[in-house]
Amino acid sequence: PPRSTLFPYTTLFRSRTGGGFNVVPLRNMIPADIARVFADGAEKYKEEKLLAYEIGYKNRLWDGRATLSAAAYYNDWTNQGLNVGYTYMRISPPLPQNFTRILSAGKSRVMGIELDATVRASDYLDLRIGYTYANAEILDFIDETDRDLHDTDGIIGNEATQGDPTGQLKGRKIPQTPEHQFILTGDFHVPLNSELSGFFRSDLAYESSRYAQVHNLAYTGDSYLLNLKLGVQSDHWQVALFVDNALQDETPMVITRSFTFDRLLVLPDAVLSAVGPNTRLTQFRDFRVAAPRKREYGLTATYRF
Repeated sequence: PPRSTLFPYTTLFRSRTGGGFNVVPLRNMIPADIARVFADGAEKYKEEKLLAYEIGYKNRLWDGRATLSAAAYYNDWTNQGLNVGYTYMRISPPLPQNFTRILSAGKSRVMGIELDATVRASDYLDLRIGYTYANAEILDFIDETDRDLHDTDGIIGNEATQGDPTGQLKGRKIPQTPEHQFILTGDFHVPLNSELSGFFRSDLAYESSRYAQVHNLAYTGDSYLLNLKLGVQSDHWQVALFVDNALQDETPMVITRSFTFDRLLVLPDAVLSAVGPNTRLTQFRDFRVAAPRKREYGLTATYRF
């Protein structure tokens, strides 16, 4: 665009994803668990809706040596689909199992800002700065597992008085969503002679902690990823030394809550008490962690034909 042009803009976006039915292994499930599945509504999930608003600004500054873009957004999210495990007892062989269901997570709200700026600081140095803030919060969602976590008295139908006894997750953060993200890139390049140039590039990316699940009890911690590259290049070839993850950051990339299948756990169940036994079997929980790559360094050579 022309250097003097200012670009304010607004956006309104509507999206719908149809609901459906979860695959439930009814043929090999005891009658009490079948009753619990339908009592909980675990056999189906609702239509997911998203209404998104955005307002932004883009411009070129300082005679074209800098660019700036900024945006603020607000997303109204209804019936967000979450993948969760659901435990049941098999008829034959009589062992506890689980299936993965899509669970409609009530109402959520995501709002935040995005900033991005590039600057030609000198004839040899280019800088880029980016920042994102996201406030992703659950407004209305009843979760059975969270209710069990706060039910410490063990009496069926009489939840604990500490915390929220209903499993209401209002105010909790949406899992796997960092609140803050920041990037800083510096690209230094200088001519060595009429054919060769040298360069040094650094990329620093920061990401704030992310929760593993809607319960907001387990989280990854903050991550700092720094990559460095130093080299020489011409029009056709490049040789460079690199160091990835120079700070040896060990923050998990993804952390999810799962079952430990070799350890059984007996839970009181108010629903089952009406159709038979008043307890049900499940498994203890554990976590699956996707570890980041360790610090790597080496030499690359590239030739462009």
